[in-house]
Amino acid sequence: MPVYMGYFNGALQVNVPYVTVRICIPSTTQCQTINNVLLDTASSGLRIFSDALTISLPNVQVGGQDVATCESFGSGNIWGGMYFADVYLAGEPSFKLAVHVGSSSFGLSGTPPSPCNSSLVSSATQAGMNGILGIGPVPEGYVTSFYACNGSSCSSLNSSQGQDLTSENGYIRNPLFALASETDSGDINGVTIQLNAVPSGGLNYSQTNGSPGMVVGKLILGVNGQSDNPTPQPTASTLYGIYDCTCSNGFILTGLFGSSLGTNNTIDETLFDTGTTYADYAYSNVNTWTPPTTCSVSGYGSLDNLTWYCPSSDTPYTYDVIYNQDGNAPDYFYSLVFHIGNASTLLSNASNNAGVAFNNLAYEYTGSSNFMDLGVEVYFGHDVQILYPGTPLSTNDKYPWNQATFIASDSTNGLIVYN
Repeated sequence: MPVYMGYFNGALQVNVPYVTVRICIPSTTQCQTINNVLLDTASSGLRIFSDALTISLPNVQVGGQDVATCESFGSGNIWGGMYFADVYLAGEPSFKLAVHVGSSSFGLSGTPPSPCNSSLVSSATQAGMNGILGIGPVPEGYVTSFYACNGSSCSSLNSSQGQDLTSENGYIRNPLFALASETDSGDINGVTIQLNAVPSGGLNYSQTNGSPGMVVGKLILGVNGQSDNPTPQPTASTLYGIYDCTCSNGFILTGLFGSSLGTNNTIDETLFDTGTTYADYAYSNVNTWTPPTTCSVSGYGSLDNLTWYCPSSDTPYTYDVIYNQDGNAPDYFYSLVFHIGNASTLLSNASNNAGVAFNNLAYEYTGSSNFMDLGVEVYFGHDVQILYPGTPLSTNDKYPWNQATFIASDSTNGLIVYN
């Protein structure tokens, strides 16, 4: 399944990995191919903005009323209704899914409930994408609040109704779990994401592959489940990370700046998130890392509101990613080297030379004091496997511990393999 980057509605979108999906009115041949859908490893479910949708899908209903939901992302909140669709991914057979269609006016005449009463992203033009394909490693969506709407107002669904909608066998599902449960179990175990390497000065846009954008890699459905998704062999530099589903989204690991486990330099939450276009760093609890000089930028829309890192030259940093189950010695310890460049220079290059991909753009995240979001940049030049909970893997020596036993014994955990 090609992953591409490029322009959306005439504007160059930097570090935004897009894929294409096809949806149909259930049990019909009335279909629409939708390009420029964000590939997101830190959410679950398929979301399409209403202004990108040209076919009329049937509503999901409870008690004769239309179901709506609010979902929060780093860039804002999406409110809208749930609609049934037949979905096609990468040439696989169709499967039934409830699609979240973003529309600020769905189901009511006033303001949507909190948190969708503010920071609302309500259109494809505003978002810079037609939708979001969330393939995070949980079977059900992260959404916890659902509403029944009558056209003028919406009321919260009770917990049992909400649970029916978010259960693994319900409709608010990870598309790959839905695909596997309805068609082919070989593709339920995860995905492999392979994105091309990007030079330090950035990758300039070149339309050599035709519409809809410049291909920068591929998404492989499944991990070693069938002949078309073989497992890339891990190397001595492979990172193994544990995903903890107790968090609302993303991969949660513990990270360290520097080389000493004994100093106060831990980061409690680390995400590997293709949906984050720039790396976010919050470091107030880290005393072994001196952050780069910061700067502001102007003329880049919403990017002007961020505090960017702007070292005088491209600078490498070491981030030690660990997983520790028992509080003693870590179960693994891996040094991930990433780079931070001068954001002002890089964004200027993007503007002047159609720079579409960078592996060293980063800004200071102010929403948490102990958080690190390794965005799409850490996927460039690597094979990244996301193995879903309960993955039936063989117990050979490809991995550093009995992975199949570990995952099977705890269905709330998955694994990320980073080459």
